[in-house]
Amino acid sequence: HKNFMKYQEWLPDEFEYSPNYLDDRLLALKSALVNCDKTRSVWIMDDLNCALMDIRSDHEIDYPLDDWYELKRDVDIFSNIANDMMLDLVDWSEFEWSHDFVEASWMYVSGLEHDCSYFNVPEDKFEIRKDQINGTIMRLSEAMDCAEREPIAKIASQLQYDIMDMIALYGDFYYFETSS
Repeated sequence: HKNFMKYQEWLPDEFEYSPNYLDDRLLALKSALVNCDKTRSVWIMDDLNCALMDIRSDHEIDYPLDDWYELKRDVDIFSNIANDMMLDLVDWSEFEWSHDFVEASWMYVSGLEHDCSYFNVPEDKFEIRKDQINGTIMRLSEAMDCAEREPIAKIASQLQYDIMDMIALYGDFYYFETSS
């Protein structure tokens, strides 16, 4: 909680968040967790993550997970479109553009140098997950060529899971508590 206070101080005056935004979100998250409201908890955590990403970006703080979360956000948008049963209401060229955006985002993230040791991420597992994501993106591109919604939606959903599996590799926070 002390780290959030530092971030709260960094919120610029014109920032869309209220002066007590982070504290308010943490209290809301605590309430949702106590009430076992998983859906609300996920929304609040995503909201907090977005705010922290904005703050880090504004202060030029390089945090490797932000790149993965940006990719996740791009894939989530694409997947939401692909899993919409009324896909015929979306112009196909816009859908292709969203897919191209996912591919460009992946090319950016996959091309970055990742210091696995910083987060105590096993390099072999990182490479396996990276290859898995790459394979899923290749299958997605092949499905896009066929232009059929159901296979595209299924692969897009798999890609969401693949990216979350990668992000989960970074979650060994016990390491930080015991290594300092």
